[in-house]
Amino acid sequence: MENTNNRTKFSNLIKSIKKRFFKTKTRLYLWRNKLHFLIQFQKTPRFFKIIISEKYKKHISIIKYFITIISLLSSLLIFSSILYSFLFTILIFIFQSFIERFVFSYKITYIQPLPDFEIEPKKWKGMSFGYALNPKIPTEIPYVGMLFSDEEYARKVFGLISSWNYGEQDDSSNNINTSVLLGENNEYTFFIYPSCERKTVKDFFKTTEEERRKTSLTDVQQKMFVQIIFGKTCKITSLSYLPEFIRRYHQGVPFYFEALIYKKDEPISIPGLNPLFIHNLKIKKISELTRKDIEYEMLKLKKWDKET
Repeated sequence: MENTNNRTKFSNLIKSIKKRFFKTKTRLYLWRNKLHFLIQFQKTPRFFKIIISEKYKKHISIIKYFITIISLLSSLLIFSSILYSFLFTILIFIFQSFIERFVFSYKITYIQPLPDFEIEPKKWKGMSFGYALNPKIPTEIPYVGMLFSDEEYARKVFGLISSWNYGEQDDSSNNINTSVLLGENNEYTFFIYPSCERKTVKDFFKTTEEERRKTSLTDVQQKMFVQIIFGKTCKITSLSYLPEFIRRYHQGVPFYFEALIYKKDEPISIPGLNPLFIHNLKIKKISELTRKDIEYEMLKLKKWDKET
C-alpha cells in the first residue's frame, strides 16, 4: 500500500514538473513573438535597417542628442596621441551610423468579423469530404463540410464564415482560407479563417498608411489582426474518404463548402443554407509548415497545451 502511494506521489510530481516546464516554454515562445514586434533586423539592397517600436522613439532621440553633444565636445578634448583621437572619432562615427539605421514601427489593428454568439466546440462534431455532381456540367466537384450536432449553431457558424466573403456565395477573391493538415497517428486538423488579404483589410491598412505618411515618411506599419480561427483535429478511420479526396484533389481547384447536421451517422444538408464556392484549400503535412503559415503558430501552441 505504501509503495502504491509513493508511486502515485512520484507520478504527480512528474506531471507537475512537466506542466510547469511547458507553461514556461509557452511563455518564452510568446515573449519571443512579442520581442519580434518590438525590434526587427531587415536586409536592404545596400546594407540593413533596424525596425524598432515607436514606443522607444523618445529614448532613441535622447541617445542621438547625447551622441551629437559628445561629438561636439570631442573637438575640445586633447588626446595623448593622434591614434587615440582617430579611434575615438571612428567609434563615434560607427555609433552614429548604427543609430541612423533605426526606423520606427507603429501598430495598426484590424478586427475581422467576429462571432456574436457563444462558441461551443462540442457541437462541431467533425468534417466531411467528398465529390458532388454538378447539374450544369458533366463533372464532379469536390466538397468539404463541417458536421454539427445542432442546426441553430451550424447556421450561426456558417453565417459568420459567409460574412468573411461579404455574404457572396462565390469566393473568387479568396477571402476565406481553409486548410487540411496531416499529422501523426492518422490524425488531421482542419482550419478555416478569414484571409488577411480581404479588400476591406487592404483598404484599411492603405488608408492608415497614407495618413501616417503625412507626418512621417519612414515609419513602418506593423499589421495586427483580431480574428477567430476555427480548427478541429479528427481521426482518419478506415471508413474516412479523406485519403481518396486528397489523392483526387488538385491544388487551386474550387470546392463546395457547407455546414451539415450529423444525425444517425449521416451528414444531412440544412434547408435554405446554400453552400459556398471556395477557391482556396491548403493540403499539407504538419511537418511541411513554416513560420509564414498561420497554422504553424496555432498547432505549436495547441501541442504544448495538449502536453500539459
